[in-house]
Amino acid sequence: MTSSSKPGRWRPKVCTSVYASDSTTLAKRLNDAVEAGSDFVEIRLDYLKEFNVNDLENACSRFLSRCIFTCRPLQEGGVFQGGEKERLATLSEAASLSPRFVDLELAAAANNSKLVKELKSRVTEVIVSWHNSQDTPAPSILTKTMRSAEKHSDTVKIVTTANSLEDNFIILSSYEKSRGSLIAFCMGEKGVVSRVLCPFYGSPFAYASLQAMKTAPGQVALNDLKALYRGMKKI
Repeated sequence: MTSSSKPGRWRPKVCTSVYASDSTTLAKRLNDAVEAGSDFVEIRLDYLKEFNVNDLENACSRFLSRCIFTCRPLQEGGVFQGGEKERLATLSEAASLSPRFVDLELAAAANNSKLVKELKSRVTEVIVSWHNSQDTPAPSILTKTMRSAEKHSDTVKIVTTANSLEDNFIILSSYEKSRGSLIAFCMGEKGVVSRVLCPFYGSPFAYASLQAMKTAPGQVALNDLKALYRGMKKI
């Protein structure tokens, strides 16, 4: 949906990324995000010191229809300390709770078709994601990466790093070539423009943080992002 499809009614949706080392704190932060008006909440499982699916269910049960579960490896900006087999097992077990989304990295999806099929049977949507913490590649490389991800899911997430303001518009141009649902923006302080504007180009939501609790560089606090969208609506 774009801003032109329902004039006066459409508003950008926001997904707040939250993390905690224990399930009790995680439950509080999830509740805080929803009460502050977040449409979706990304749950960063890689921050948990100990993973227990029952504890996760207790923490998230009221809001599973809004949750995105992900467990990021170190090489894609995460903090998970275990091996890859353990990481994917954590994500698979979490998916048994049937959240709205599960976010799986492209490299893992390409090497684990059985896991992708399993996840699709448990959740509404699987997001296949790719992160570049160094730069924003040329449009041709972004398109090639997007096509690779689209082989595994209709919902794709492409996140790069902005080293210049121009990088924002390079990543936003990806929406024109998407064949499904695309989430694409830049990380970094110079990437804030694409973080804010991506819903206007077709992303189902923009990512935010709980105040200063950023999970990626350049992330905008939920209250600030919502205030910005309210201000843009008045223009």
